[in-house]
Amino acid sequence: MTRKVLLPSITAAIAAWAAWSYLYFPNQVAESAPQKGITAQPDQTAGTPSSFARGFESALKPAQPLVRPSAKTAPAPKPRSEIALAFEKAKDLKAFYDRVSTLSTPEAKYYAARAMQECLEQRYIPVDNLRRDFAQRIAPTDPSYSLRAAALERLTEDRCGGFAAGFLNDASAKQMIAQAAEQGDIRARMAQLQLAIQQRLTASGEQGPRSTTLTNEELALLREAAQSDDPDIYRRLANWWLLWQRNEGVHAGPNRESVNSLAWSAAWSMLACENGMNCSGDSRFLNMQCASQGFCGAPDLNAYYQQYGLSPYQYQQALNYQLMIRAAILQGQWDWIGLGAPPTVGMTGRRPPAPRR
Repeated sequence: MTRKVLLPSITAAIAAWAAWSYLYFPNQVAESAPQKGITAQPDQTAGTPSSFARGFESALKPAQPLVRPSAKTAPAPKPRSEIALAFEKAKDLKAFYDRVSTLSTPEAKYYAARAMQECLEQRYIPVDNLRRDFAQRIAPTDPSYSLRAAALERLTEDRCGGFAAGFLNDASAKQMIAQAAEQGDIRARMAQLQLAIQQRLTASGEQGPRSTTLTNEELALLREAAQSDDPDIYRRLANWWLLWQRNEGVHAGPNRESVNSLAWSAAWSMLACENGMNCSGDSRFLNMQCASQGFCGAPDLNAYYQQYGLSPYQYQQALNYQLMIRAAILQGQWDWIGLGAPPTVGMTGRRPPAPRR
């Protein structure tokens, strides 16, 4: 009888924590999905970090010498726009929405839609449930309990309380995204591209394997997005695992070596940090990792990957991928990052997850 009562509770707790992770920063959640053709075992087809680095180092143009990333040589984070920073730091998304929704710029429309979407998604993960699940899973005797409890409180700050339940609707958010895309906002255009590919994959699954081939125009948009230096774009590319889901696998660099999926996602995330995304110790993702997993104390995302998120081998791979991706974008070596020709992307085993906006 006890087992029958406990099993649903444990299952619900795990589901709530997984959903929470996906809402606040889905970098690691997407990696748990099966990825055909993207190698996770470093000693099989992903090559060694040193051989990978030598391969693209020899192919770099003389005007672009190889510079190893370090605290001294990595580019300083680029300043973000006032609206982007306001969205990230907002304690009350309704107040933020009221300010920006009256503006006519495409960026304002994009972030107004983001505010609505975040609060729509939060409905599925009530804050009280997160606190209850934490109390059930984490004992006060845990050595890092105080750190984890503090991280939980930072995570569960309600940014959406100002919205009336009837005000939020997905149709309005999508309309704002469409308007921003029409006015040229690259983030909104990428959101629409991801949704379009999702819809094609869902439709194709009714007749057989779920796959779709990108058009030349969609490939051009991906390249333009990669050149934007926008951290939201790089975060999307890190999390959009269906884009890298290919029958032939993803091969990177001039030697076309198979990539390690965890290191590949981490490399794009570190590029997002490099271009201004909040990757400090008080970011939502690191608070979530501390509260839910006990991975506390990392001062930034890079340190988290080094200490907790990746093996030493994978971390070195991620650094090499990051350097290679940056060089490929600068030089237009699109085949180095799987964007040389319109790819066929998709999956065969299950329905694709909803796209991140």
